[in-house]
Amino acid sequence: MKGTANLTTSVRQIIKGEVSCIDDSFIIIDRLDKLNISTHSRPIRLDAATVGVCFSGEMLIDINGVEHQITPGKLIITLSNDIIQYRRISDDIKGMLLIVSQSFLEGVLNKVYETLPLFLYIQKYPCVNLSIKELDMMKSYYDFFEMQLNYKHPYPFQNRIIGSILQAFICYITSICINEKDLNKHSRNEEIFRQFLQLTINNFKKREKLNFYAQKLCVSTKYLCEIIKRTSGHTPREWIDHYTILEAKILLQTTDMTTEQISYELNFPNTSFFCKFFRKNVGMTTKEYRMSLFQ
Repeated sequence: MKGTANLTTSVRQIIKGEVSCIDDSFIIIDRLDKLNISTHSRPIRLDAATVGVCFSGEMLIDINGVEHQITPGKLIITLSNDIIQYRRISDDIKGMLLIVSQSFLEGVLNKVYETLPLFLYIQKYPCVNLSIKELDMMKSYYDFFEMQLNYKHPYPFQNRIIGSILQAFICYITSICINEKDLNKHSRNEEIFRQFLQLTINNFKKREKLNFYAQKLCVSTKYLCEIIKRTSGHTPREWIDHYTILEAKILLQTTDMTTEQISYELNFPNTSFFCKFFRKNVGMTTKEYRMSLFQ
């Protein structure tokens, strides 16, 4: 359809200058001014996870439609397929950023089963305050990765060594974010929630009913509603609506698609139904929302 946004951005499009890397799979950025971003940048979706630490300055960033202020001592993590938009970046911003492709990450995570709670935690709290000791430890990991990547010639087992340290790095972040006592408290519930979110991301445009998700997860609709509400504080329908509204906002921001076209793109039965849905959740019409972007 004419005007449909392609939010997916290649990693190289957001980088300027030379960086330490393994192709586009594993990249260390030692200065945030190497990021090719501005406060006027459109929303983007990377097929990669990012782990950043701020040393000085500040940044305002939207992750999946939620605003976060990044200040010194903060760790910020985004996951593959998160929708990111930079709102404000101070001139004195300093920090380090690790970018890991989805395929590289999957090759590491299949051996780190106990880190599942970390990813559930990140979906709710992508920003974490670090102590001075934790900040120093994070910098040590970054320095190690950079040292390994800066050898003049690739050496035997380089990727495996970096992958092993990445496992340790993820485990360290998990220990910061999640209390040891809570790691396995609701492991079955958390796994259902993780699978549900992945299904939602892949299927929300189809406007499937809840029994579709329940059948895919081999549970009853009632049980699914109870588990998702207990684990996340939101109902399954609220999560589906959240991603639908987020996508609608992105299309309104980044394309010239009409309300009718967006309604069709998101599989609403008609434009009137979509307009009522949007106004109920956003508090304004699609036209008013578009106009607000230029105020």
